[in-house]
Amino acid sequence: NNPAHRYYLTTDPVTGRLYVSDTNSRRIYSPQALLASSEPQQNVEVVAGTGDHCLPFDEAHCGDEGPATEALLTGPK
Repeated sequence: NNPAHRYYLTTDPVTGRLYVSDTNSRRIYSPQALLASSEPQQNVEVVAGTGDHCLPFDEAHCGDEGPATEALLTGPK
């Protein structure tokens, strides 16, 4: 954990589901339960990003038009 990097939060207006983007890990997460969990590491689902960096001029376009969980992200917000 690096206190200098930012997390961004948003909710789905229809379902109320919470999303947390982590610019440091280049992933977007969604907590499975919003109450205290005895195993916080297993309480999140990765909904976007592999954790790999999307480089400029990537021939695969960083996973565009593919599953979000297979996309390469740069600074997700």
